[in-house]
Amino acid sequence: MRTTKSARPGSVVYVPMDKSEFRSIIFSEKKKNKIKKIVILIILMIFVIGCCMYAGISYYYSYHFFYGTTINGIDSSNKTAYEVEQEIAGKKDNYTIQVRARMQDPQAITGKDIDYKYVSSGAVLQLLKTQKSWEWIGSLFETKNYMVQEETFFSREKLEEQVREFSPRLVAVWDENAAQELAQKIQDTDTKVVAGMDGLLELAAMPDTEILVTAIVGMLGIRPTIEAIRAGKDIALANKETLVTAGHLIIPMAKEYGVKILPVDSEHSAVFQSLNGEHKEEVHKLLITASGGPFRGKTRKDLESVTLEDTLKHPNWVMGQKITVDSATLVNKGLEVMEARWLFDVSLDQIQVVVQPQSVIHSMVEFKDGGIIAQLGTPDMKLPIQYALFYPQHRNLAGERLDFAKLKEITFEEPPVDVLKGLPYAYKAGRIGGSMPTVLNAANEKAVALFLDRKIQFLDIYDIIEDTMNAHKVIENPTLEEVLETEQWVYEHIESR
Repeated sequence: MRTTKSARPGSVVYVPMDKSEFRSIIFSEKKKNKIKKIVILIILMIFVIGCCMYAGISYYYSYHFFYGTTINGIDSSNKTAYEVEQEIAGKKDNYTIQVRARMQDPQAITGKDIDYKYVSSGAVLQLLKTQKSWEWIGSLFETKNYMVQEETFFSREKLEEQVREFSPRLVAVWDENAAQELAQKIQDTDTKVVAGMDGLLELAAMPDTEILVTAIVGMLGIRPTIEAIRAGKDIALANKETLVTAGHLIIPMAKEYGVKILPVDSEHSAVFQSLNGEHKEEVHKLLITASGGPFRGKTRKDLESVTLEDTLKHPNWVMGQKITVDSATLVNKGLEVMEARWLFDVSLDQIQVVVQPQSVIHSMVEFKDGGIIAQLGTPDMKLPIQYALFYPQHRNLAGERLDFAKLKEITFEEPPVDVLKGLPYAYKAGRIGGSMPTVLNAANEKAVALFLDRKIQFLDIYDIIEDTMNAHKVIENPTLEEVLETEQWVYEHIESR
């Protein structure tokens, strides 16, 4: 025994440890260390295996779309770009359109009849490349809906077959080379082939026709409409730009030639039907309804981060990409207000826009006595189209009908003009008049095209419209040539920004 000095009073006694006790302690420590190493090794193995699995799944999703992905309405979960394109192509193969003339039975033209085909533009593959494959785990908890432009073509040979089967008097083909090729092939028939704008004008004024449906996109439809009016044709109008930009020319001309302008838009058709048999001077105001689009209830802060895919998710209507974006910005509703002004000969102050989210009431007319007549129906464009073609008849139309017993509610809201500025811009352009409506329309058209190409953000659409309107020097009473020149000026101005 030995003693040592301590800071404490007294002494410390050291007792030697027994060998077996010492071995036990050492063994216990080694066992603990061994278990610890095994645990660490297992954790490392699990981590490595997990990393390998995550990397493997990430690699898989570099060639496949995430779970919960929808492209153009097709479930694309765990599919390659090629597989998605095959399904898109399959939908095109099943394409069918019903063609009905007055007092005649409908005829169906299928995709096979015209060899209607999908052509890969690489858009689906490009969409896959933007997908960050290592973020696949997040896809398990969310869904993504995308829309891509579907490039299609139809066979010139099939067009020839259609000509030979139905023997139309006139066929208009925009491309001059294609028109010449078709003319050569059918020279043994009595069908005449025309091309370009001159061809459209000739078709618009074609003898023995009662009505012209103008559904050409953009301001391209103005000149054929004017030509048809001069030829005494009624116009089934499905082209907003015609009246928005040239209403001051079209409406006086229609009155001069005694032709009817029959609206195809669901909102204008609703007003038109509500006014049937009523006296215009008794109208107090028009109530144009809006669905509110996909961003109803959103703040401006919310809109800073919205995507193209978010914008194309309309809650009620299935429409083309351009008009769907216009619905989201409320520019479309603004254009409808400007068009309604000309169609029904009322002031802008007599037109009120209300949000009706269920899209059951398509529009209303309030009279001086406070009474209101509304047109209701399902959100389906077949009804207004048919009514325009068969006016004043209400023909039988198959399809879904409103069931008021099951209809839970019909609600109304004020349009969010402080957030979705398309509507106040339209009222401003309409009140200024002259060439300004053309500026609004063309600026929006260009801005939406940039947005669809993913070159600008959603809110940039408003900035482009406002900037262009501020930069324009108004032409008070523009001719058709000045309207078209204004459109070109707008495009050049935006491109130079």
